[in-house]
Amino acid sequence: EASKEQLAKELSETMTAELEESKRKMEELEGQLEETRKELAEGKEREQEELETKEREKEELEASKEQLAKELSETMTAELEESKRKMEELEGQLEETRKELAEGKEREQEELETKEREKEELEASKEQL
Repeated sequence: EASKEQLAKELSETMTAELEESKRKMEELEGQLEETRKELAEGKEREQEELETKEREKEELEASKEQLAKELSETMTAELEESKRKMEELEGQLEETRKELAEGKEREQEELETKEREKEELEASKEQL
């Protein structure tokens, strides 16, 4: 009986540790996601500031109008693509973490069912004795 309790305790501790690790990973991903959102917002703000700067330059330097627009477009596209790449990466990490969590829960359920069967078998063998 004590070993069953020990096994149950160990299983509980193992699953608790796995769940805590999954939660930690999810919190880390949420932090990364928030950071990416912040970077995206900062990027948009920078793009807006750049746009305003380019507009002033356009008024001052009409001859360089096409070159300035091209540079702005390339900068915005590169920053947006990088932000999208980071978001996709975070979404992949989040999905993987969710998958790991689900697998952990499934393993926990299987282990609990196995322990219950073992307990029943032990009780049945005790009764036969």
